[in-house]
Amino acid sequence: RMFFDAKLMGYSDLGRARGRGARRRGLAIAGALPALAALAAALAVPASAMALAPSAYVQPGSEGSRLAASSARRTRAAPRAAAATGAVPDPYELVADDIAQMKQSLREVAKLNAGSNPTGVAASQPVLTMAVQEFLKRPGKSFRPMIVLLLGRVAETTAVRAKLPTTRLTGDALKAKHMRLAELTEMMNVASIIHDDVMDDVVPDAGAAVSVSGVGGNIVHKMYSPNVGNKVSILAGDFLLARAAVELAQLEDPAVVEIMAGALESIVRGGVLRAESLNDDMLNVDAYCARTKARSAQLLANACRCAALLAGFDFDSAEANAAEAYGCHLGMAHAIAADLRDFNASVLNAEPASAQLIGAPSAVSLFAAERRPSVLDVVKRQSSSPADIARLVAAVRETSAEQATQELAHSHAARAVEALDLLADCEAHKALIALCDYVLV
Repeated sequence: RMFFDAKLMGYSDLGRARGRGARRRGLAIAGALPALAALAAALAVPASAMALAPSAYVQPGSEGSRLAASSARRTRAAPRAAAATGAVPDPYELVADDIAQMKQSLREVAKLNAGSNPTGVAASQPVLTMAVQEFLKRPGKSFRPMIVLLLGRVAETTAVRAKLPTTRLTGDALKAKHMRLAELTEMMNVASIIHDDVMDDVVPDAGAAVSVSGVGGNIVHKMYSPNVGNKVSILAGDFLLARAAVELAQLEDPAVVEIMAGALESIVRGGVLRAESLNDDMLNVDAYCARTKARSAQLLANACRCAALLAGFDFDSAEANAAEAYGCHLGMAHAIAADLRDFNASVLNAEPASAQLIGAPSAVSLFAAERRPSVLDVVKRQSSSPADIARLVAAVRETSAEQATQELAHSHAARAVEALDLLADCEAHKALIALCDYVLV
């Protein structure tokens, strides 16, 4: 718990579930789509870009959900017991030096011109560089690269023990590839968060932009008007995606390029699903899971598969499939647990006068609405009136919607642990198992 409080609490996707008005969200996404589409085209993403099958996540209410929830209750006790004896290594400390090196590299990447022959001259648009660096300096942005680096170590150990052909990368050469993969994964994630900041900033009639979390907008919002700041933010996200494309090309692995381009496509698709999240056909838990997987889990899933491929495993090998399954289910557990904490803070545990429903509907709200249809209108309108909030809170408590959300997160954490069974046991392997427990706290 001490490790989690110190290292992981800040890793939740900032502002992922925030924003006001579908029209505002749609406009922000539309502004980002041209650059994202151009990048995907440049990377030659095929129609069959990498994505997990719908069955890769637990369908709420299904027999699989009930079985997985039972499995979660059994599985999640093991990491806690190991942690209590001090047997579990600190996941962050295992890769702390690599993370520090990655952050320094990202700061340098943001300052240099991109291209096949970088000049080393400062970027021609210092405002964009400044905006990108401001996001990179924010705390709690190391969750995904930490997972990629740990999974890379596990994949390498598994490859050694499996005695894969000696033509594969090993040692420092493989580590350098995994570091680059971690960097570009972080770039894609931060770029999506920068775009989310545009969707999530609430601009008062007078005054500077203020996000729904109460924090002023990013640095360009403070330099310019909110409208200009939003435009520069979108460009800053596109700027970072362009740098990620260069890093991706330098991995010189067509399969990895295809898979990570598929992750980019998934992020865009998830953004559109988020903009449509208040449509009638999207107000259900299945749609919530699809949106969460596309926006949050697929990037981590694809990056984990790539870590296995770089270690020498074939695209369709059991080990590569296990790596992707781990990334997907851990990403889902992480996102759902963070969503639950946000809902508890802003609704269940908030003062009635300050409680509010903002942005895409939470899993808790949707579970309650599925079991008590009379509150569906409150969820759809994202009402903040005390009377409506009281109705929703009563429905949540009467239908055990909070517990259902916890079980959904636990079921994904349990399946992430199970996915690791195919990979070699080592310190990094133990750390990855422990993370399945930590993200639920």
